[in-house]
Amino acid sequence: MKLKKIFAGLVTGVMVVGLIGCGSTSEKLQKKLKANLEIVELREYEDGTIKEHFTKEEYEKVRKQCDAANAPDFLEIMAEYGPENGQRIIDALKKRVQSVEYEIIKKSEESDKIVFTIKSQAMDAGELEKIIQSKFDKYSEDDNFENKKLEEIQKDVADMIVRAYEEAPTKETENEVTYTKKDGAWNPDTNFSNITENIYTVE
Repeated sequence: MKLKKIFAGLVTGVMVVGLIGCGSTSEKLQKKLKANLEIVELREYEDGTIKEHFTKEEYEKVRKQCDAANAPDFLEIMAEYGPENGQRIIDALKKRVQSVEYEIIKKSEESDKIVFTIKSQAMDAGELEKIIQSKFDKYSEDDNFENKKLEEIQKDVADMIVRAYEEAPTKETENEVTYTKKDGAWNPDTNFSNITENIYTVE
């Protein structure tokens, strides 16, 4: 199971064409960035602040990008652990991603460029892998392991992974997101996906 790759699939950028609401440009852009991250977390349209800053059409466009990016890894999980167990793993991943605490702070602002710092308590992916490996090593040493059926092993290992997501420690991380204005639109860094990945998980 490629844990880092799975997390990397839960990210995408979005072009910010219009900013609505009261406040300065940076304040409005900061709120829209938060809503964008909520979509990255695979939340529904009614969750969080998404509907306050994105139309349903905009949301569906970004969510479609997220789902397409996630599809290969999610299908791999389903194939390896079976549909029911695979879905439990995916749900646990989503829950962990959505539980990450972060703070968005404006670092600098110019007429055509705004930089935000995002401080977060990301999940420690390195420790997650160690926890899963430790659980599996102990499980495979059981005298009855070789007599277990594949379906039983799939369920048991899925249980381990779900618990590991719950147990994995966090690590403080700090990332910067730069928005640049061009032709009336505010665009995030071209490597926005890599940046947002590091908000939620860190080695």
